Amino acid sequence: MSNIESAPWHEPAKIQRIKDNLFASRNQRRLQRQEAAARFLQPPSDNQGFQYIYVPTKARVQIGQVRSRLRKLDINNNRALDINNNRALDIHYPNRNILALLVHNDYAAELRQQLQRFKIAIKGDFDPCSPQNLRYPKYANFPLEERTNRAFMHHCDRMERALQFIRVLVKFAVARHFFSKGWISQKTFLDIIPKRHPRHQELVDDLLRE
Repeated sequence: MSNIESAPWHEPAKIQRIKDNLFASRNQRRLQRQEAAARFLQPPSDNQGFQYIYVPTKARVQIGQVRSRLRKLDINNNRALDINNNRALDIHYPNRNILALLVHNDYAAELRQQLQRFKIAIKGDFDPCSPQNLRYPKYANFPLEERTNRAFMHHCDRMERALQFIRVLVKFAVARHFFSKGWISQKTFLDIIPKRHPRHQELVDDLLRE
């Protein structure tokens, strides 16, 4: 069979699947834009804050591929994992075969429901600061207290790196949450407060008084 004869436009079923995928992707983006507009016109949430949700993975792949898989649609079975990537503010690997998803508290319940719907286990007992996460052999003979401190330092380093990639519109709120947890330093937090923020000096003064 020639390449021309095997092209997808000679197979109506393939063409329809391509059309269905394009339509589903456009519809998903439209719904996300509508949700974002609706959130803007709502009062501030009483459930302020963020949280990481941890799930197992079989392999370590690039974060871009992870995001692609989170939103992947299965048209043939009329099923969609359909996790809104705009709501996943940070994705990283805190340990081997563990994936961390940072979301606002308002979205956490919906994300958990989506994961459970597809029988994806949630690692509710995972502690990113546990010394068990230290995989370097050089730490094996360190005292428990030292390994615990090292694990916490590695976690704090991950939080600082995460802030570099979080969208500007939510970066300050996330940084404030991280700072309240003791995951970033005061200097790191001060550096993130936008200089153009109308309450910049007030926020800095309040922070320095704490």
